[in-house]
Amino acid sequence: GVGLAMTTACDVTLTDPDIETNFSDGTSMSTLEWLQRNVELNVASKRARAKRLVWGNADDARALLRDGGFDLLVGSDLLYDTANYGPLVDSIVALAPARGCVLGYVTRHGAEGDLADLAAARGFVAESIPLVGEGLTKAATATTLTRW
Repeated sequence: GVGLAMTTACDVTLTDPDIETNFSDGTSMSTLEWLQRNVELNVASKRARAKRLVWGNADDARALLRDGGFDLLVGSDLLYDTANYGPLVDSIVALAPARGCVLGYVTRHGAEGDLADLAAARGFVAESIPLVGEGLTKAATATTLTRW
C-alpha cells in the first residue's frame, strides 16, 4: 500500500488490525501506529492514510465505508494463513466495489486458491495469473475478484 501511494496519484487507505506489539528495542506500540508512522515517513502527500480493519469485523468495514468507499481493493501478501480466508472474504464482500479486488501473493502452502473458491461462493468471479519477473524467488500470483 505504501508503494502504491508513493508511485501513483491514487488516494490510498492502508488497513491493519491494530494489535499491540512489543519490539526488540523495548518500544511498544500498536501495529496501526507503526503503519501510520511508515505512511508519514514515506508518503509525501496526504493521499495515504492508515485505518483499522480486523478482517470479518462489520463495524470496522462500516467505518471505512463512511469515509467514502473505494474504487478498487488491492491486497498484497495476505494469504499466509488459511484460517483467515473466511474473515478476509467477509471483508472483501463488505468493502469491494463492483470493480472488485486484486490480490498479489507468493505460494507458501498450495492452498492459496481456496480463497478464490470462498469468494466465488459469495458472488465473485476469480481470475488468477502467474507473476513473472526478475527477483521473484518464489512462485507468485495475481488474482482478480470481480462481482458477477
